[in-house]
Amino acid sequence: NRSHPKLVRLAYEDFARSGVNVLTTNTWGYTLNDFITEKETTIEGVLNAAKMAQEIASNHSSKKRKVRVAGVVPPFPISEEDDIDTQARVEDTAWEMIETMLPYVDLWYFKGIDSKFQGNCLANTACSQSVKPIWISYNIDKLDTKIDKCVLRSGETVEEAVVHLLSWIPNVRVLLANMEGKAEHMQVIMEMRKRTMLGMDIMMGAYSDPPLTEPLDKFPDRDFDAYVELAKEWWEVGARVIGTGAVMDPEDVAVITKRRHVKSA
Repeated sequence: NRSHPKLVRLAYEDFARSGVNVLTTNTWGYTLNDFITEKETTIEGVLNAAKMAQEIASNHSSKKRKVRVAGVVPPFPISEEDDIDTQARVEDTAWEMIETMLPYVDLWYFKGIDSKFQGNCLANTACSQSVKPIWISYNIDKLDTKIDKCVLRSGETVEEAVVHLLSWIPNVRVLLANMEGKAEHMQVIMEMRKRTMLGMDIMMGAYSDPPLTEPLDKFPDRDFDAYVELAKEWWEVGARVIGTGAVMDPEDVAVITKRRHVKSA
């Protein structure tokens, strides 16, 4: 965002041209340590990312298609076991990112959440100071066959995480699941739908890296056709926001966005 802004701008441009409805800011990779050791330059990078995304989104918006910007807040590590000072430092850092991006984004995206506590703490930093919609995605660890429910990496069920989140955070508008290409995770979409309160205007969503035909270290070809089939299945069980995996390029995304019934991000 600071050293190679032209590359970031080019990536935004390519994804906007591919037909996405939401551009995510290039801010997911920042860490707590970045804000401790290089705070000034980190804030500058966050600001640049949000400004460029807003500019590109505006350039590609029209009466027929509104391209929005999601301000991405990383999954800073935080747990109930942390002391008060640690929790406060994480929340303050998240708020610094939110405050920096606030004038340039349309919604907040808390991506890659591993636990109920982490999701609530981070999302609360946004809703306490901003009325912008909140999107949140959970990392699905596995389908626990003993209880026949999907669980997060923390071991908590997705259902209890969603119930807890919606009881505390009023402006949640999209719940996403990182499916990690596993068919057994499919039922998590139905679990999330079941736990949203009657009358709440909340959409379900899903994303994953495309299934790989070989180990990552062999630079495999991506089985993108399989990803498209997964997206169809997600849609059929209720997902209305289809995300893109980290290894997908704009050409891949264009294939999905041509399916007009899918809202892609």
